[in-house]
Amino acid sequence: MQLLRKLADSGRTVLLITHATENVTVCDLVIFMAAGGRVAYCGSPQEAPGYFGVQKFNEIYRKVEREESPDYWQQRYIQSSQYQKYVVDRQRSLPPAVGGALQHSPSKQPPAHRAKRVSALREFAILSQRNLAILIQDKASLFLMLAVAPILGLLDFVTWKRDIFSVETGNAGQAITMLFVTALIAVMVGSLATMREIVKENDIYRRERMIGLQVIPYILSKVCVGILLALYQAAVFLLFKKLAIDLPGGTEVLGGMYVTLFLASIAGMMMGLFVSALSPNQNIAPLLTIIFLVPQITFGGGMLSIDALGAPGRLVNQITITKWSFESLLTQSKLGSNIVDDPCWQLSKDDRNNLSPTDKKNRCECLGEKLFKTCEFPGIKGKYDPVIDQKEPAKPQDPGKAPDNPAEFGDYQKKVDSYKAEIDTWQKDYSQWKGKYEGTIKGGEALLENFYDKYGSMFKVNVGEYWGILCLQILALLGLTLVVQKRKDIV
Repeated sequence: MQLLRKLADSGRTVLLITHATENVTVCDLVIFMAAGGRVAYCGSPQEAPGYFGVQKFNEIYRKVEREESPDYWQQRYIQSSQYQKYVVDRQRSLPPAVGGALQHSPSKQPPAHRAKRVSALREFAILSQRNLAILIQDKASLFLMLAVAPILGLLDFVTWKRDIFSVETGNAGQAITMLFVTALIAVMVGSLATMREIVKENDIYRRERMIGLQVIPYILSKVCVGILLALYQAAVFLLFKKLAIDLPGGTEVLGGMYVTLFLASIAGMMMGLFVSALSPNQNIAPLLTIIFLVPQITFGGGMLSIDALGAPGRLVNQITITKWSFESLLTQSKLGSNIVDDPCWQLSKDDRNNLSPTDKKNRCECLGEKLFKTCEFPGIKGKYDPVIDQKEPAKPQDPGKAPDNPAEFGDYQKKVDSYKAEIDTWQKDYSQWKGKYEGTIKGGEALLENFYDKYGSMFKVNVGEYWGILCLQILALLGLTLVVQKRKDIV
């Protein structure tokens, strides 16, 4: 209290709430509040015991709480000399515009304070500036938010091979997993960054809400900061991916991937804000976030194929954020574009199997022996065998019919014996060639069929439409967040 007294004497305004009354006399003014926030007394601490007719300060609490009603104490104070001295007379020294607004008749109850209404746009600007200022001042949190994207990006250099999309040495399974993990990380980082943004300010929100804070500008100010972080994080994620992995395509493909990662990050942040609005306290927020993130992992389509999911799982798949971002990235990577563009792969499985080698050679790009030359798919040339480009072993010429002249029969017999030896060798060579030839083609076709069955529907989706769905998810989560936050006014 002595320290506070010194601060006040140096020109600072000090307000405190205390129930320790031993040193309260060092204060200039003391206020006693009755139930409901009604002022029972405001004035000199030395005059307070006499005003209430008690000997000690601590007896005032009991008297105000148990004797008479809160309205009685307020009306009694309004009609007292202390009210005239410490309220009315002090207000007269205020500027006319302020003093006139605060003055009121001693015989009437003071009017309720009315906060000046601020436009929603102005409120949004103020709250956004405040959020940015808080973020900048919290050096540790700001550093972690900015460092998490590069740190996770560095993992790409040790997790994935650079030639993962190569047709010679690539691996389609790892490429698909990498794209799914990329979309998942964007969603997860976004959610974790915002899962406490609202719940940590519950007390501040309620207090400001009582004096006119609007819900929409408040939530949008959080989204504004989230957009800035998402722009940064999406750029860093894509930059490290490009440095660590030889991504197919040029600037157009990279631009599309950046938009996808940005929307995934924003959707994740909106999910985090929704969780934050739902959470009763900061300890619950991480647990709820886990509950919301697990379906993004399990039902997003990258860990388990959609065909492996039951009806409920397929329904959950439709509302996950990772589905739409992962499938967009998969299409943008051009990983299976040759397959879906091949008319032969549009046939049913039975019809494809019934195609003759000639049909495959003439009609198909990713079936038959042509698939190793014209089909761009990660690792497909790893199934290649030079036997594909070798002609089949030539069949020995038949010696023909036996001669009619007995004198020529000896020579003919020699030809037959030689033919038998040659045909035995040819049969072995042909069987070996045929086995390798057909096995190589079947191996390549089986590789394509395996991924086509699981991910064929994702190889060529309408990316623009998927971006629209991600935007709708963002708006839906924003709406749910507003509804949940608004309901706190009722609770």
